[in-house]
Amino acid sequence: MRARLSRQVFGAVLLALLRPASEAAASSAGVVTGVSGQVTVSRTEASPLPLRFKDEVFLKDRISTAERSLARLLLDQKALITVRELSDLVITEQSGRSTVDLGAGKIAIGVARQRMRPGEIVEIRTQNAVAAIRGTVVVAENIPVPPGAPLQSRIHVLSGFVDITPRNNPGASPVRMVAPASLSVAGQSVGVPVPLSEAARHELLRDLHQTLPQHASVMAALASGEFTRAATLARIITGGGDKSAGTREAAAGASNDPGQAPITPTVPNGSGNPSAPPPLFAYTNQTANIPGDLYQVAPPVVTSLSADLLRATNSALSFGSDVLEVKGTLTSGTPRAFIGLDGSVVVTQTLTRLPQGALTLTGALLDAVSSAITVSGPALVDVGPGASLTGSGSAPLLSLTDGLLLLGPGANGFNVAPTATASLGGPLLRAEGSVVTGVGELVSVKAGALSVGPGGPALDFHDATVVGSNLGEVRSNGQLTLGGGFVRAVGGSIRSLDHFLKVSGAGLSSSGPASLLDFTNTVLTVGLLPGGALFETLSLGVVSDTSGRPLAHLDGEPLLSPGTKGFVAASQGALEVHGGLLEAVNTSIRSSDDFVFGSGGAASSRRDRRRPSSPSRAGRIRSRPRDRSFTSRAPPPRSIL
Repeated sequence: MRARLSRQVFGAVLLALLRPASEAAASSAGVVTGVSGQVTVSRTEASPLPLRFKDEVFLKDRISTAERSLARLLLDQKALITVRELSDLVITEQSGRSTVDLGAGKIAIGVARQRMRPGEIVEIRTQNAVAAIRGTVVVAENIPVPPGAPLQSRIHVLSGFVDITPRNNPGASPVRMVAPASLSVAGQSVGVPVPLSEAARHELLRDLHQTLPQHASVMAALASGEFTRAATLARIITGGGDKSAGTREAAAGASNDPGQAPITPTVPNGSGNPSAPPPLFAYTNQTANIPGDLYQVAPPVVTSLSADLLRATNSALSFGSDVLEVKGTLTSGTPRAFIGLDGSVVVTQTLTRLPQGALTLTGALLDAVSSAITVSGPALVDVGPGASLTGSGSAPLLSLTDGLLLLGPGANGFNVAPTATASLGGPLLRAEGSVVTGVGELVSVKAGALSVGPGGPALDFHDATVVGSNLGEVRSNGQLTLGGGFVRAVGGSIRSLDHFLKVSGAGLSSSGPASLLDFTNTVLTVGLLPGGALFETLSLGVVSDTSGRPLAHLDGEPLLSPGTKGFVAASQGALEVHGGLLEAVNTSIRSSDDFVFGSGGAASSRRDRRRPSSPSRAGRIRSRPRDRSFTSRAPPPRSIL
């Protein structure tokens, strides 16, 4: 346990070291979570540069939006900012005071109180006013005036409260405004707060929605973008703090606080599939703190739902526990994703937790577009001891497009615990143009069974940035059965700090037409921690690949394997392949250790008839009927020869 923890800590340190040196000199302020239209960033005296989805934002950056444009920024651990068209702002920080200086236009900002340090303040500075925020949702705008007229601005508070003072008179007594309310500031005179009606609130937020069409070129740019530094993301939204603080603050506000979580099913207005029932829970343009689970099925309850569970659009949702917890039996009959996110931020312990129960899905579990999900519990999806998860459709169980999945310390992506079973008709996870990062395992099967059908690989990445310790680990008599390979990656980059795929005292079988590991134009870095490997079976682990394809296929980008091995069968681990170990096309492989290693020296294939040494220590590597262990259409690197 201690060794495992030290590896996680070491992995987190390595992540921090991976960032470029040029960016380390600047102070990070946050990251861009959404862009529509023309948005630019100016740094020092340099010319403005286009600001793109997932770009990092630094202190003293000047961010500007053109006409019919909009941007969303996630700042450090505390604030989500939406910047309207024709707006201009600068972010600074000094002595526990973060300042958003609004030179022109309009912004909305939501601040999470539970993620602020004691005494810390977030300020909005308009042309003539200062609003001090300590866990609030606020809209601020500068009002255009004729030349020579007194400056004017308006402040609106949607939840919590703010203290407002004139900008040029910081010693003046602040005016406290409690939600929902608005006030105007003319010159250096702060007005009287007036109530903000529901209709006025909707009108206020109308031009802060990202409703402009996304052309194909724009979508291509979003998909190809990467976070400048994946390590920075490990502290966005996550961290300690009192999870109930936000809930207490919301309860202290007005009863019509827009952040209040629905406690009964809501029926959303608007267009959609007229034949589809409304979702059980719907959030649009809201900030909500839910103290426990959003939905729970207790034992021995048996429930069937024909509606989607959750739809969130342009919202920020924080859950004290899980989005979905099933201890009884739940069947979803909807062909759509059970949970849908669009332009939203979700903070939760797990997305779905099955401590003992059974969950059956007709469609996908999650479809998230331009959204950020942070997990602080054991896993994004946690199938506990004795529980069962069944996905009968061919769609990916989890789909992430142009978004972020952040696995906090100790969190895995997908857990299958002892005696648990998970059977899926399609891929486990598909990530496109997204970042998936953490220091745990992306797939962990421990004394349980996970079966993924022939609809695709278990992990399907397209132009994604992926960082993890082990991408997959099967151990302690667990069983992983694959009908379409374990991973397929096209473009993007993958960094596996330890092993990429490890089978220890467990079983893995792969069939179907695909290689177990398939990479095309993907920058692959494996084994940044000592003792890692691209693929390893040990401790009586049994791996059988009957696909007829090479176990691993690389095409285009290099494989960097510093200080680690490639393929390992050790401690009586058994590896049987019917198509060879590796096919490398137009690529290079760099390794400073044995690339193919069998502990005890017992290896046999139809091509190698040498008598194996001591079978009692055997790591067996067999190759049938394609008798190639390594195939390369480019000259093999000298480090392997």
